[in-house]
Amino acid sequence: MGHVLNKKPNTRSFNASRSSREKYYKCLVGEGKKKTIKFGYLEVDNNNYGAIGLYREFGFREIGMRKNYYRENSGDAVIMMKELD
Repeated sequence: MGHVLNKKPNTRSFNASRSSREKYYKCLVGEGKKKTIKFGYLEVDNNNYGAIGLYREFGFREIGMRKNYYRENSGDAVIMMKELD
């Protein structure tokens, strides 16, 4: 079973401190494990290299692409997945 880990739109900016982002991530993954969710999925703008790098550090890997996913800039979204072991 998988689950999409969503953020509120206004939290898309990565201006928050690294420790804040790590706490947020750990909370989401912790909740997933409590609910026996096996996989976490997310989409991130393919031009958001900082976020992609951060998610890779957290163990997410790229599994696909959604073309023209973001309407405001016609950008593509990278689909990422992590096994929640």
